[in-house]
Amino acid sequence: MPTLTQLLEEMIQKKATDLHLTAGVPPVYRIDGELIRSNYEILTTQAVEQLAYSILNDRQKKKFEMELELDLAFGIHGLSRFRGNCFLQRSCVAMALRVIPWEIRSFAQLGLPPIMA
Repeated sequence: MPTLTQLLEEMIQKKATDLHLTAGVPPVYRIDGELIRSNYEILTTQAVEQLAYSILNDRQKKKFEMELELDLAFGIHGLSRFRGNCFLQRSCVAMALRVIPWEIRSFAQLGLPPIMA
């Protein structure tokens, strides 16, 4: 089983915007709006929980266990920033993560019309 850092590194390499971790399927990347399964093995309930908990501190773990949902943000030095959500899906821990680039892009780089600036 890959580590969460390995999955996030692959996410950046593939230019994916999102990573979805759910029991019963391999890790899934969102690339150009399409959900694409990775070549990793199917994730077990325990594997997803281990991946999710690997980035949570004790306070976040307690909050998640009480509320059964948690929004979070974190950065990995030299890689990128990420925001995500831990939640229960079919009574199992699941997680969705989105990459937030270090560099803030300009309106022109985003393809927004000048009137928006």
